[in-house]
Amino acid sequence: IAASGPSSFTSLDAVRRIVSEEVTLRVRRMLLSPLAVRPSARSRAGSAGRSQVRRAEDMIELIKQHYAEPLSLPLLASMAGIHPSTAASAFRSVLGISLNEYLIRYRLALAMHRLADTADPILDIAFSSGFGSTSRFYDLFKRRTGRTPNQFRLAMSRG
Repeated sequence: IAASGPSSFTSLDAVRRIVSEEVTLRVRRMLLSPLAVRPSARSRAGSAGRSQVRRAEDMIELIKQHYAEPLSLPLLASMAGIHPSTAASAFRSVLGISLNEYLIRYRLALAMHRLADTADPILDIAFSSGFGSTSRFYDLFKRRTGRTPNQFRLAMSRG
């Protein structure tokens, strides 16, 4: 879009806003679409099924609060006050993926959002999203998105 006057500037701002909103929605879909509570976990009768869902929700909340810190299944389970095998079982039975897979998706979604919405250095984004090394971040990002973080940012800035 070529800017040629005040109305073009407004149009460019509108396009950027739309692109930003689309990225936000894509990131949310990437993070949440395969994670809807599985019908088998929802339909289980009794408190056992409800407690599995509650445990998974507790673990998700802990991830939201501590994603930037070094996290592991044993640490998150300890923070939730449950045994690691109980935590792993609850997470997998309710969400259908491992806790570690969820954590990776969550961190990547945050990084993608920041890459699209800010000019922050990629290194800062990697570390503040919870990745302990840039090589791990670049490797996971490229494997999951098919692009490097910089290629992703450029593609998002073009609309």
